[in-house]
Amino acid sequence: MFVRFPPAFIERALDQPLPAVDLLTELRGSQAQYQASLSITGSLGFFTKDQDQIALMEVFSAAVRAGVYPPIAVLQAVAEAFTRYREGRGALSLNQAFHGTTQGTWSPFTKRKTRIMTRFVATLIYQAKLACHLSREKAAERVQLALEHHQHLGLSYSAETLSRKYPAWKKQFLLDERDVSFYDHPDNPLMPWDTAHRARFLAAPDFPLF
Repeated sequence: MFVRFPPAFIERALDQPLPAVDLLTELRGSQAQYQASLSITGSLGFFTKDQDQIALMEVFSAAVRAGVYPPIAVLQAVAEAFTRYREGRGALSLNQAFHGTTQGTWSPFTKRKTRIMTRFVATLIYQAKLACHLSREKAAERVQLALEHHQHLGLSYSAETLSRKYPAWKKQFLLDERDVSFYDHPDNPLMPWDTAHRARFLAAPDFPLF
C-alpha cells in the first residue's frame, strides 16, 4: 500500500486541477501503475536486504514518478546520507555519503549490475523448471544454450556451473517463496510463458529472454 501525494500539491506543481482520488493506493489501476509498484517493491527488496544504495535511489525516483511517497525506510536512509554529507563539511563526497568509501574499482554500480544479472539467470532457471517441468540440470542446459545465443548480455556459464549455483541463488532470491501472484512466475498472466513460448524455449537457443 502506498500514499499518494496530496492532490493540491500536484495541482500546484502541474498548474492544473486533478480529479479527487483516494490517498491510499496499491498502484494497480493500470499497467503503468503496476509496473511502478513492481519497480518500487523490487528495488526496496534489494535495499533492505543488502543495503544497496543504487536501489535506494531507484526506489526514491520510482515512487516520486508514480506520485506516491517513498517508503519510510527510504526517506530515513536518504536523510541519514544527507546528514553524513552535511556533517562532513566537505570531507565527504555525495558518493561517499551514500555509498561509503569505495575500494578499488568495485563500484556500487558494478555490484548492482552483477546482482541484477545473477538474479536474472536464477529466475530464468526457476521459470524453466516450473514452466517446462524440467529438472534443475535440464533447465540449466537450456539456459546455457540461451545465454550462448544472447552473447550481448555478457553472461557465460556452463550448465554444470548453473546447476551447481542454482540452490544458493534460489535461497538468496527467495525463489521458493513465490507464487502465481509474483510478476516473474511463469503462470502469472503478465508473463509470456504461454504454450508457444514454452515450446520455443525447449526447441531453440534463440529463445527470447525479455
